[in-house]
Amino acid sequence: MQPSKSIFRLLPLALLVAGLLSIFSGCNSSSAVLVGTARAPIAPQLVKIYYQAPSNFEVVAIIDATGKSGWTDQGKMDGAVTALREKAAALGANGVLVEKVFDQMNTYQGNSGTEKKIHGKAIFVN
Repeated sequence: MQPSKSIFRLLPLALLVAGLLSIFSGCNSSSAVLVGTARAPIAPQLVKIYYQAPSNFEVVAIIDATGKSGWTDQGKMDGAVTALREKAAALGANGVLVEKVFDQMNTYQGNSGTEKKIHGKAIFVN
C-alpha cells in the first residue's frame, strides 16, 4: 500500500506550524526557593514589579525567571516578566523586587540563542 501523495504535500506545512508553535508556546520558565511564608495564590496581574524596595515588605522567596520565546529582546523580556509574575502569584506574593536582569546564551539541539533572565525576590508588601 502506497501513501497518498497529498500527505507528502502537507508535510512541509505541518513542520512549519509545529516549529512556530514550539517557538511561541511554553518556552518561558521560572523557579523559586521559599525563604518566608507562602500565602494563598493570587492572580498574576495583581503582582507588582519593583526596581527599588518598597518601605514595608516581607520576603517570600528567591525567584528566577527565563524568557526564551519571542523574536525580539522585548518579547523575551515580556515572557520572563510573565513567568516571574505567575511564580510569585502562586506563592501569594503581591510583588517582585527585581535585583538583576541579564542575557544568557543558550544552545539547544545545535541552535543557539539569547535568553532573558530575571533574578529577584518574591515579596509581600504590607
